Amino acid sequence: MRRKITIVLITFASLALLIPTEYGMHGEATALTKNLEILSVRDKSVNNLILLLEKTGYKVPGDKSTDRYIENADAYGLARRYLGYQKTEGLYLTVKKNTKSFNAGLRNGDIISNITFEKGCNLTSGNINKNWVSTYACRSSGTIFRDGKLFKIHLPRRAAEGAVGLRVISNSSPATPKVINQDTGLSAGLILTLYYVDMLTPGSLFSKDKVSGSGVIDPINGSFTEVAALNYKYKAAVKSKSTILFLTRRQDISELRIEKSDGVRIEKIENINDAIKILCNRGADDKLCLKNAKE
Repeated sequence: MRRKITIVLITFASLALLIPTEYGMHGEATALTKNLEILSVRDKSVNNLILLLEKTGYKVPGDKSTDRYIENADAYGLARRYLGYQKTEGLYLTVKKNTKSFNAGLRNGDIISNITFEKGCNLTSGNINKNWVSTYACRSSGTIFRDGKLFKIHLPRRAAEGAVGLRVISNSSPATPKVINQDTGLSAGLILTLYYVDMLTPGSLFSKDKVSGSGVIDPINGSFTEVAALNYKYKAAVKSKSTILFLTRRQDISELRIEKSDGVRIEKIENINDAIKILCNRGADDKLCLKNAKE
């Protein structure tokens, strides 16, 4: 009898995982830390099984998106630049199998930097994109970041054939946080930058507020640009009980239905320094706040 009851309970629990928690297009707030949440929008229903798998870092079959990896690298680079580390840049590579790029040792998700060429090839410039194109004409060398390690690689002519390189403002990147799923795109840049600034400094920027936000990193000047589907993200921020929602100054919020009872304070910012000043003024206990107070 007990065995039958156990089987029935397991069956009901399994079915419960498959019941959709949200139907159709909707926004989600996912915790990066206790008081920092990343906002994303799904265009279809989702159930508890998918959410559970994603939180373990499992990559859903058919997920070929790279936006979250690119924005993760940009956010890490922007955070380090803000904190005064040396500026670096690289190219995030998407590599097809059985191509010259793949056979040369390049792999999907590599970040290549410091591209130089063989003697006699005078194509080196200060632009990494131009250098990448020049690998078609000359043998070259570069630095690869893969699986947490940097190493040198020597490439034959036409090594870029079969790969696409997208510029990122870092020559390395921590692993993308496990909780970030395939529906998290470039708009995660603002919150990821705050996440890495907080990780790299003593104390906490989020000791007084529950923070969410949405903004795409502009790698040229380090500011943030507008996002789409803001209404869904705002609803997710309200549902998660965020106290601050960071958006770019150019973000149009006219589509939002804002109620006093929502409890979310919208703060428009230009760059990461604006966000940090706001959090410090609200009582955050991060070391950066002591620095800002002295200034």
